[in-house]
Amino acid sequence: MLNIILCSIVLGTCTNPLPINTYPTYYECAHAGYKDALARIESYHPEDVNKTGTLIKFYCQKIESVDSWERKKLLLPVSWQMQWQL
Repeated sequence: MLNIILCSIVLGTCTNPLPINTYPTYYECAHAGYKDALARIESYHPEDVNKTGTLIKFYCQKIESVDSWERKKLLLPVSWQMQWQL
């Protein structure tokens, strides 16, 4: 899952991660992250970017399938499964 974070260096703040899309490989996600960040910064007016110190960060997060989670759940102690209502 590609997640984008928009920041203002001047204000010292960032948005919460914005989920963008899922990709089959880390490479494709990272590539899309750089392209998305470039497109975003180019869509802003240069004066605004300079004024706010706009910074665009991203990260790729592996999303596990339900099947994978179900397999891991089997490894948890029964007491944990009951406590977390798994």
